[in-house]
Amino acid sequence: MRKTSLFIVAAIGLAATGARAQAWETDLGLQGGFVRMKPAGTGRNDHSDVFLAPGFNLGPALPLPNALFMTIPVTAKVALEPSLAASALSQTGSATVLQAGLRVDYAIASGLYGAGGALLGRISNAGYEAGLQLAGGYRFHLTGPVRARIEANVQTWKGKSGSIRPVDTYGLLFGISARL
Repeated sequence: MRKTSLFIVAAIGLAATGARAQAWETDLGLQGGFVRMKPAGTGRNDHSDVFLAPGFNLGPALPLPNALFMTIPVTAKVALEPSLAASALSQTGSATVLQAGLRVDYAIASGLYGAGGALLGRISNAGYEAGLQLAGGYRFHLTGPVRARIEANVQTWKGKSGSIRPVDTYGLLFGISARL
């Protein structure tokens, strides 16, 4: 069984490297989708499901994937992707939340990519939180200068400063972007 699994993984890897890789272009875009948040290490059925609309984000208080992203080509197969979300809240008090990410996107085959990177979130007067992100997806041309992508995204937040509990998020995201 183990040899069969290794053979399948090796065959997929060889097929992917033989396929023509996509060329990255400088894009600016928005993304949203469905996200499941799960407190880390509880072992219970205590998840929350959230629909993420572009533009809504509460930083590390509600650690969802960033809505605004940009791809910056480094080579034909590698791009940097900074992302950002910011909000100002005022109800009984006021708070400013900021969440930023930076990841490396790697073109596996035509349209397919994998990515990994870091996250940093801040809630005013509550400190900073750090996290990691992994993603895999498919990019395609939508119309004119507009591209679209469908992405599976995983984020882990440590919750060390106390402003949030340790939490993992699992998302299925849809994004659109335009060439700059």
